[in-house]
Amino acid sequence: MVGMITAEVLVSTEPVNGPAVTADKSTNVGIDSILTPEMRFEDLAREILSRIQDIRKKACFNIENRITTWYQAEGELAEVFQRWGDYIASERLTANLHTGVAPAQSYVEEQTIEGGTVVIGMLQDR
Repeated sequence: MVGMITAEVLVSTEPVNGPAVTADKSTNVGIDSILTPEMRFEDLAREILSRIQDIRKKACFNIENRITTWYQAEGELAEVFQRWGDYIASERLTANLHTGVAPAQSYVEEQTIEGGTVVIGMLQDR
C-alpha cells in the first residue's frame, strides 16, 4: 500500500485597487474598479433622483405633474445638485430647481444620503 499525502490549501480573495479581471476558457474581461470623483457624483445624483421620485409619490403628485423643487444641502450633496441639477430636474419633471428653504405649503422631507443630509421640498406647478 502506498502512503497518501494530504495537504490543505486556503484560497481567499480580497478586493484590490485597479482593474478587476476574470477569465474563462475563451474570454478575458477586465474592468477598472477605481471610482473617480465624477462617477461618485453621478451615483449620488441617481440616489437623489430616487429620493425625489419617492417624495413625489408621498406628496401624491401624478407622474405627469410638473413641480418646483427646493433643496438644502452642504458639501458633496450640494456639489451634486450644482453639477447635476439640470439632469435631476429633467428626469423628475422639475420645471424649477432652487437652493434654499421651500415655501410653507410645500411637501418637505429630510433625507440622509451617504452620511450627508439634504432637505427636499416640492410644490406642484400650476
